[in-house]
Order: sequence, then structure tokens, then C-alpha cells
Amino acid sequence: MSFSKTQLHTTALFALWLFAVQLSYAETATDESIREFFVVSGQEAAMVENAQAMLPALKQMMKDVPDDLFRELSRTDTVLTAITPIYRKYFSEEEIRELITLYKSPAGSKYAKLAGKLQRESAELGAKQAQMVIINYQVQKGQFKVAPPKQGN
Repeated sequence: MSFSKTQLHTTALFALWLFAVQLSYAETATDESIREFFVVSGQEAAMVENAQAMLPALKQMMKDVPDDLFRELSRTDTVLTAITPIYRKYFSEEEIRELITLYKSPAGSKYAKLAGKLQRESAELGAKQAQMVIINYQVQKGQFKVAPPKQGN
């Protein structure tokens, strides 16, 4: 059985196409690798920190809510389990492994440790800048008045 040049070219092109299709289907990221990424990137620690920071205010607002419900609200494992499919949707196993490698590097590790602080300080700065823009606008429109200091008795 012999093949013509056209048949050989067609067969070769089909084989290349099959190979390309196989390469395009990247391995889906596993729950374990995504969870490791949450740990090394500092996301898990930031969630714990944020939950602990919010609890006192929540407890004060909702005094009738039992402590065990607040403990349930502060559990990060349920949140991390819930968001894992979102990461799986956008990242392959290889990409998650690359991110893990990045966050295990000295610079990545430093960033992971400081990420929460950087976000908090950036948000505070943004709020202050927004206040200044509003005050500046009110001054320009004559809506902001500075009262003279009160004299002591």
C-alpha cells in the first residue's frame, strides 16, 4: 500500500493538528495546588486577619448573635473552598505551579507577607485623597468654611 504525496501531507497535517489540540488542553489546576497557592501568596493569612479585624465590630452591631455563629463566620476554609473553582476556571495547573514558585521566591514571599498591609495603607491613602478632593471642591464652591478656634473661658 503506497501513499501519494497529497495523502502523506494530509496525514502529516492531521497529526500536527491533533498534537496542537492536545497542547491546547492544559491540565486543570487541582484543589491542592490552588490551596497551596492561597497559603504561599498570603491570601489565606489575609482572610484570617480581615475576619479577626471585623469580628469585634460585628459583635458590637449584633449583640444577640451567639459566639459560635461568629466563629463560623470567621472560618476561612469554607470561603477558600468556595472560591477554588473560580481559580480553576482561569488558571491551569502549570500556571498555579508557576505562581507558587513566584510566591516562594524571596521577593514573592515578602510581597505575600506585606500584601494586606499594602492594601490597607493604599486604601487609607485613597480615602484621604478623596477627602482632600471633596474639601478642595467645597472650598472652590464656597461651601466649606473654616470656623475660627474657640477662645477658652
